[in-house]
Amino acid sequence: MIEKGTAMDKVLEFLLMLFTEGVYVFNMCLFNEKIKSENDELFMQIYSIPWYNCDKKFGQNVHIMLMNTIKPTQLNKNLFNVSASFETLMPIISATFSYFNVLRKLKN
Repeated sequence: MIEKGTAMDKVLEFLLMLFTEGVYVFNMCLFNEKIKSENDELFMQIYSIPWYNCDKKFGQNVHIMLMNTIKPTQLNKNLFNVSASFETLMPIISATFSYFNVLRKLKN
């Protein structure tokens, strides 16, 4: 058993926290990717409606729905207001390791 307050205890605590935060960021990116793909699918389904065969009011409603699906709904990280997606996941991981290495160099 690892004693509390030892160096190994601190390393394990850090690794657990790092893993937990990594899973949190990954889930945010995964959910945002699902939202974006569903939004794209919704846009294509609305776009394929034969609105020109319907009355004018229905055509206007289809146009409004299309306009609302052009800009996709996104989950944003509250603090940085960054769109969470797989495109931003790698820069987040890269920046995290860069900050970690800077802090490690400052400690030495």
